Amino acid sequence: MTERTARFKLSEQEFLAAATAHYRAAMSNRTRWLIIFLIFTAVLLLQLWRENSLGDGFLLFICLVLIAGLASMTIWLVDRWLIPWRMRRLYRQTKRRDEEVEVSWDEQAIHFHSSRGESHTPLGDWHAWARTDDSLLLYENDALYYAVPAKAVGEDALNDLTALLAAAGAKEKRA
Repeated sequence: MTERTARFKLSEQEFLAAATAHYRAAMSNRTRWLIIFLIFTAVLLLQLWRENSLGDGFLLFICLVLIAGLASMTIWLVDRWLIPWRMRRLYRQTKRRDEEVEVSWDEQAIHFHSSRGESHTPLGDWHAWARTDDSLLLYENDALYYAVPAKAVGEDALNDLTALLAAAGAKEKRA
């Protein structure tokens, strides 16, 4: 029988890795909208060029390169600088970051317990879950998640928990 209880303190590095995985997955939806915006802009610029409102094709080419370059730079800056900076700041603001948390589960629910309180969430109430190399992310909704370090739980226990979540209807997210 797989052990269904684990104790952990979420380190800053584990918090950062989980948050980065979450936001990168969420960013993929934003990226789609950005691509749609860029295509719309390109079509609009092409139409203006056809009507000779922009002059020769070289100016149109420069505009498209600038838009694509700015979009790429913005995505890179958010992904590599802003998200890690913001997540480190949030971790340091969290008063309970040094508390030990116990997570346990059975066929009905996932239970969290710490010195500040406890929660019991039925497996069917979890919206989704995602695995990373470092953690398991348990989603109550698309924006609210709990990170459980993989090293605290172990591979067999993670497989057990994710199988129970999947059987209860929680969907697997890409992280």
